[in-house]
Amino acid sequence: MVAGLRSPLRTWARGAGVSAVTSDDAEGLRAALVENALEGRGSATPTGAADGRGLVESAAPEEAPAASATVVLVDDVERVAGGPVDDVLCAALDGALGPCAVVAAGSPEDVVSAYRGVLPAMRRSRRALLLHPVPPGAGEVGGVRLPPPRPGPPGRAVLLRGGRTSAVQLACPDAGSP
Repeated sequence: MVAGLRSPLRTWARGAGVSAVTSDDAEGLRAALVENALEGRGSATPTGAADGRGLVESAAPEEAPAASATVVLVDDVERVAGGPVDDVLCAALDGALGPCAVVAAGSPEDVVSAYRGVLPAMRRSRRALLLHPVPPGAGEVGGVRLPPPRPGPPGRAVLLRGGRTSAVQLACPDAGSP
């Protein structure tokens, strides 16, 4: 997991069995990914799935990583853009560090405006989950034009997959967790 010192993901990671947490240690992240690939184990995910498939399969079942894939969570992905961690995330997306999926959180404006590194690589996948309220132009993250937003309950989002959009409702089964 790549998260800043004040990221809520750090609190979650303490009890979730996450194998590595870093904010700027590219070599530590690379070593953790290689170790996971060699040992054939995946990392924990916020959904509680031991192998990370549940999180990725909901977006693209036909392209979900193998059960032993490592899931790398990145909070505020724009903070690592252009640095050494960015290079490691690109290698992970390319499969050079074993079976891996990268799930990143960032602002649509930053993701759309980046031209090198992990941000445009992720944008090329044309898969994203945009949480409401969706800012104007956010559909560019997945290469689509979004209709005007409609009001809805908290947790409303738009799932972008290969140029198609779907309205989704996110739920938090345990309101006490981040």
